[in-house]
Amino acid sequence: GNAADASVAVAAALAVLEPCSTGLGGDAFALHYDASSKRVRAVNGSRRCPSELTLKKLKRSLPSSSLSELESRFATSVHSITVPGAARGWEDTLLKFGSGRLTFWKLLEPAATLAEEGFPVATLTAARWGQQMDAIAKWHTAREIEDGRVELSADGRGAPPRPGELFRNPRMAEVLRSLGEKGAKEGFYGGFPGRSNRGCHTKARRGHDDGRFEQSQLHLPRAD
Repeated sequence: GNAADASVAVAAALAVLEPCSTGLGGDAFALHYDASSKRVRAVNGSRRCPSELTLKKLKRSLPSSSLSELESRFATSVHSITVPGAARGWEDTLLKFGSGRLTFWKLLEPAATLAEEGFPVATLTAARWGQQMDAIAKWHTAREIEDGRVELSADGRGAPPRPGELFRNPRMAEVLRSLGEKGAKEGFYGGFPGRSNRGCHTKARRGHDDGRFEQSQLHLPRAD
């Protein structure tokens, strides 16, 4: 493989090992330098705002007395959740800059294995994980919490993993394998991860526009 292949494999592993820092629900950006042409190009895997979310709808949904109050309420509302860009960004990086000798599935499988078999949570990661568990648990109903179905919690009820604790994330393994086997369009946005995303927003009384996601590529100035 090459550096582009390695960068995708590492990004996938970090999405498993540090879900509080990076992941498939966020962005992905890549810079690629071609030594032969001395050209720098980039992949822009930034997230997209849902196409049907207008400022008018936002203000109606989150009545606020000032712009600063609206911004504060927006940051922790369902409306702040965007269409993830990372899945397509990883795929575009491989298609445009990868060696072509390693499949998407091959590069994501080590990360999927980590998620499935478990990994010891690092001390700093455990601290940051714990700081964000309330923000995760709030999207679950009381019944889901009682039944132990809170995502990314050690006990299923909202408790974060402790430093050194072995944490398994089998659903993340399923997502990574779906993405690797079927690609971003069918395996993520149009597959069960995308349906799950839309289902969460339907439950929160708003649809999410995964189906219209398109990836963009930026061409940077020629390197000196």
